[in-house]
Amino acid sequence: MSLRTLLFSLLAALLLTSCASSRPPDRSPPPAAIELRDEPQISTFHFPRGIYSLGDTDDTGYYYSAPRSVIKHAFPGSIPYKGGIFLDRKDRTRLRAYVIWAGGRTKIGNLSRADYEFRD
Repeated sequence: MSLRTLLFSLLAALLLTSCASSRPPDRSPPPAAIELRDEPQISTFHFPRGIYSLGDTDDTGYYYSAPRSVIKHAFPGSIPYKGGIFLDRKDRTRLRAYVIWAGGRTKIGNLSRADYEFRD
């Protein structure tokens, strides 16, 4: 067998196994709320503990609004932002934070390790 044939076979096997191992998206309805039991921090942003309610959805996932302002600690003092938690549509174990910045939602950081619980 030539080196070219061997490389082609190896590449084909890798492509087939990587496609076969991807998880199908969860089609069940999203949770009505997410409860954060601690106050995680991402850089200088502090996310409040409490119930985050489902506020919006798009093709990529679900946006849960914070019960109070997300606080950014900066040199001039504390600055409140609207924000919350983003739940990935394809992987519901993946939580990210978001804030409303310059008129749009900006996803920041990873909240997957935060102490949280889905609520219905």
